[in-house]
Amino acid sequence: METFNKIANLIAQNRGIDASTIKNETTFDTDLKIDSLDMMDMIMQISEEFNIATDDIKPGEIKSVGDLVKFVDAQGK
Repeated sequence: METFNKIANLIAQNRGIDASTIKNETTFDTDLKIDSLDMMDMIMQISEEFNIATDDIKPGEIKSVGDLVKFVDAQGK
């Protein structure tokens, strides 16, 4: 849950929205209107925040907040 909260807060700050509106099933393209350039910027921020490598992310692999949380958690282990 801690990973989700950190990611939700980061997204909320970047998008100017309330973090409580972000759920695991929230999609980046449809729900948050994040394009590929914004997504890469956010992934770089998450890489720094969690001190993880994000080189393994393939385009289109991370579609929802839940996908990103799973990826971050898997990298931290």
